[in-house]
Amino acid sequence: MTNLKDAFLEGASKFEDKDELEINYKFGNPATKEDLEELEKALKVEIPEVLSKLWNEFNGIEVTQKYWSTGQLYLSTNFIINEIPKYFQESGNYVPPKEQLDSVIFFAQQNGLAALFALCVKPFDNFKTGEVLVLESDTGEFETEIGSLEEFIQSSVYCHLG
Repeated sequence: MTNLKDAFLEGASKFEDKDELEINYKFGNPATKEDLEELEKALKVEIPEVLSKLWNEFNGIEVTQKYWSTGQLYLSTNFIINEIPKYFQESGNYVPPKEQLDSVIFFAQQNGLAALFALCVKPFDNFKTGEVLVLESDTGEFETEIGSLEEFIQSSVYCHLG
């Protein structure tokens, strides 16, 4: 896959409710080398090439939808560093063990962070490196969502906030 932005837009064009929801996308400017270094330092993990490529093309996607207002769909590096830890501390939702959180990098969300999508960067339990996992807020448990980040980006299922 050469251009992740184009792959995302192609998948989004297949979303059945796109016209009814009046969806608009605003792609963040590419992440800087410093942004990625800061993220690696905060997460204490090396960012896999596929996520680096994504953030080098666009650093988050903000979505405006008729019924959901505006929100981050794909998370910026700044959001991951500052807002995800705050969410875990303040939400009152179940939080997975630290060992599991240290094995993933969150990159997207739906439904007001109720579904947080993460790339598995270190295998744990039955999860493999490279799989996209979802953390459901009501259980605090990870589940396999889809086989790879490329599949996630190309899917019309993950192009809206709710």
